Amino acid sequence: MTIFGLPDVGVVCRTLVRLTLLCAIAGACFVSPATTALAWSDAARAWTYAWSIVLEAIPYILVGAIAAAMFERLAHRSVLVALFAAIAPGCDCSMNGFARSLGSLPPPVAGALIVWGSCCNPIALLTTYQILGGRLTLARMGGALAASLLIATSWAIGRARFKATEASCQTKVGQPALVEHFGSGVKSLVLAAVLGGTVLAFFPDWLRAHSSPWFAAFAGALLSPCSSADPILARALMSTSAAHATFIVAAQCIDVRQITLLGRCFGAAPALLGTIAGAAGCCLAAIIAR
Repeated sequence: MTIFGLPDVGVVCRTLVRLTLLCAIAGACFVSPATTALAWSDAARAWTYAWSIVLEAIPYILVGAIAAAMFERLAHRSVLVALFAAIAPGCDCSMNGFARSLGSLPPPVAGALIVWGSCCNPIALLTTYQILGGRLTLARMGGALAASLLIATSWAIGRARFKATEASCQTKVGQPALVEHFGSGVKSLVLAAVLGGTVLAFFPDWLRAHSSPWFAAFAGALLSPCSSADPILARALMSTSAAHATFIVAAQCIDVRQITLLGRCFGAAPALLGTIAGAAGCCLAAIIAR
C-alpha cells in the first residue's frame, strides 16, 4: 500500500516493530529486571512525547496544506500570482511546486521569495505567535527578511548566470496537491518528533545543557520540520528564546530540503550563498529574541 508516496508503508512499519521488539527482548535477557522496567518507562515516555508533538501539530499542517493547495492552483497563471503565491504559500512543503513558476522571475527575486515564503508564510507566523509569542514571531520575520535580502543581494552582485529551469524544478504529477503537501508535512514532522521525543525521554539533562542557539540552529536544519509545526518542536526541545528563534529560522532557511531545492533549481554556488544568508538570518533572529 502506498501512502503519501511511501511504498509498502505497512510492511516497513511491521518490520521495524518486529526488529524493535526482538532487540528489546534480547537486551532484557542481559540486564536486571529493574533496569528493564526503567528502560521500558523511558521508551513509553519517548512515545508519548513524540505523538504529543505530532498530534498538536497536525491541525496546523492541515491548514497549511489546504492553503498551499489553493495557492498552487493559481501559481502558474501569471507572474503577479506567482509572486503572491511565494509570499503566502501556506506551508514550506509547497515550495517545490512554486519554484517552477518563479523561474520566470530574476533569480535574485525568486531566491528571496522562496526563502521568505518558506519561513514566513501566514500559517507559520500564526503558529509561531500562538505557540511562542509575539517576540519570537518578530524574530522569525527579522531572520527570514535578513536571509532573503542577503540572498537577493549576493545573487545580484555575483551576477551568476543561473536560472530555474522547468526540467530541474519539475514536480511530480499524480497525487492531489492537498494530499502531497499534507503528506510531506507529516513525514517531515514524524521523524523530527520521534528523534525529539527520544532525546527528551532518554537524555533530558544533555538536551538542557546543549540548548544553545548554535545547537538549536544545527538541530533545526537537520530535522527540517514543516514550517507549520516547527514552533511546536522548538518549544518542546529548546529552553531559551534565542534557541527557539534560531531553530525555527534554520529549519526553513538552511535546512536540508531548502538547500536541496535551491541547488536543484539554481545550482551549487547559489545554494551555498543561500546557506550563508540563512546562517546570518539565524544570528539576527537570536539577537532579536534575547
